[in-house]
Amino acid sequence: MKNLEKPSSEIARRYPILHRWLIQAYSRITDKMQPINDLNQTISATPTQSEVQAISDKVDELLGNLRDAGHL
Repeated sequence: MKNLEKPSSEIARRYPILHRWLIQAYSRITDKMQPINDLNQTISATPTQSEVQAISDKVDELLGNLRDAGHL
């Protein structure tokens, strides 16, 4: 566990194959991710159909990105 607390450069020197594998895995995940914009809306006392649909669309977008990144 001590080695995980050291800076990345120390891990890279001691475990170059592991370090390279982690960098490659991170790159594959981030390459698949798409930017997701914030849901900017104010919900009224009684949400309208369009407000609820916007929430549903945002959840679908998040789930799609998680699937594309291999997390679901």
